[in-house]
Amino acid sequence: MSDKMLTSEETRTLLPNLLRALPQEENASSHGYMQVEGKIVCPSCIEAAMIAEFLRDVLRAHTTIGVNAWADKDTHYVGFDEPVEKRDEPMTSENATAMLELILKALPPEPRSYDTSDDPGFWARSGEILCPTEADADTVADLIEDMLRSNGSTIDVHTGYYDPFEDAEAGECDDFTGFWYIDFD
Repeated sequence: MSDKMLTSEETRTLLPNLLRALPQEENASSHGYMQVEGKIVCPSCIEAAMIAEFLRDVLRAHTTIGVNAWADKDTHYVGFDEPVEKRDEPMTSENATAMLELILKALPPEPRSYDTSDDPGFWARSGEILCPTEADADTVADLIEDMLRSNGSTIDVHTGYYDPFEDAEAGECDDFTGFWYIDFD
């Protein structure tokens, strides 16, 4: 369980605000993510599976809503096993920034395992999202960047790697070593 529990209001509004933050028109995002009828449309099946896993980790400690990925012909979706409340009010860059902060708060503060080959999941600490693979980091960073950019935010999204060899040479091995990260400025 996360020691950063969301309030009941944060839990209730997390998914509606996340969906509201995504572009709602084709070609409105640089990475191909958009929200349609309470679902997230993804550029590929692999990316849909990664986003579904990320959202499961965001929601796991706070709600029982299930997250699923599937394809229908050439369209790849991430959806939820309960209807998500629709919110029509416009999203602002401040709302998008608050949404990012809420995602960081909702993720667990530790991985399920510190072995990156043992399904550690996504976690957050020190304002970063930690990911087991480069592909996971790139995919989630693209989703968050689309969410921020579509609402006028100027926050920059970066990915990187805590290289075990470099960390060992510098004597800086810690919980982050071996994980890919997403950070923001």
